[in-house]
Amino acid sequence: MDPLRRLHGMGRPTCRQVVGGGTAAAALLWLVWVRCGGAGCPDLTRLPSYAPGGASVLLARDGAVFAHLAPVDHPLIPLDSLPEHVGGAFIAVEDRRFFRHDGVDWIRVAGAVKANLVAGRSAQGASTLTMQLARTLFPGRIRRQDRTLSRKLLEVRVAGELEERLGKEAILELYLNHVYLGGGVQGVQAASRYYFGKDAPELDAEEAALLAALARAPALYDPYDHPEAARDRRNLVLGLMAEQGRLPPEEARAARARPVRVLPEPARDGRRARHLAPYFVEEVRRLLEREFGGRIYAERFTVHTTLDVTAQRAAREELNDQLRAVEAGAFGRFPGPAFRGAPRSTSEGTPYLQGAVVVIDVA
Repeated sequence: MDPLRRLHGMGRPTCRQVVGGGTAAAALLWLVWVRCGGAGCPDLTRLPSYAPGGASVLLARDGAVFAHLAPVDHPLIPLDSLPEHVGGAFIAVEDRRFFRHDGVDWIRVAGAVKANLVAGRSAQGASTLTMQLARTLFPGRIRRQDRTLSRKLLEVRVAGELEERLGKEAILELYLNHVYLGGGVQGVQAASRYYFGKDAPELDAEEAALLAALARAPALYDPYDHPEAARDRRNLVLGLMAEQGRLPPEEARAARARPVRVLPEPARDGRRARHLAPYFVEEVRRLLEREFGGRIYAERFTVHTTLDVTAQRAAREELNDQLRAVEAGAFGRFPGPAFRGAPRSTSEGTPYLQGAVVVIDVA
């Protein structure tokens, strides 16, 4: 039989075939949604360790806490220690309906779609604080640079899960502790120290507004490189806070009239390792991960170690003194550069003098 005639003879699909095919497609889409695509969903069991006080802790030989095993290494701060205007500033500019949606602001989505259609390009986003948090906590799975529908759907999926598991206060706390705010710093505590030389609970409204201004594009609104853009964006945040009832109008007007006030030079010390013994901590982390896997992040372990705090501090101080003496030429001319707060080392290492201490128990 002629192939075309045979194909023509097959006729249109029956109603049962259409229903069956639609059901199969729906089931496949549901499976993809539930499993977050082929690679699976991010591991949300680690969430507690991202919160202040939620990570496993390491105890020294004398029983004192000297480090934690959070997946991040920047200072975390509880939400209830912050003034309301800190969270209010970020909500005002990034997600004004934060407390009224379930992870996705569909009103904002509709507005963004309309604006983008009119502009003929992607001119406006619709990410909520929860969606931003999802890609901040799981950058390996939700890659910011992937501007695809599948990435956006994964973001929505994880945001919904965060809302179900955590609730608004916990989400806001995590967001404020992990949002990137330029200068290589994450979270409002690290950023407050970096830009203002103070702790986040001491931030006033205009300082909080400046940090919130940085969340959208830290490089574009950097107060050191682009002070005018930083001031304009800060003033926008202050205006939104007043408009939404998050700041008294007269206070917002007074703050808008003031110049942007930051440290003459950013306080880069906040980026140094915060642990007493960072290499020791990482070795303990590797041992625990080998033994317990992800449980050390999903649960709050208390880990007793052999670290002698007194000996560690003494060794570090003596080593630093000896390195400075070598650099100063106490043992002959030193050809390398003196250490002045080195940038992160590259794959080629660092040009600065390195040192180590070996401690032997003579008994």
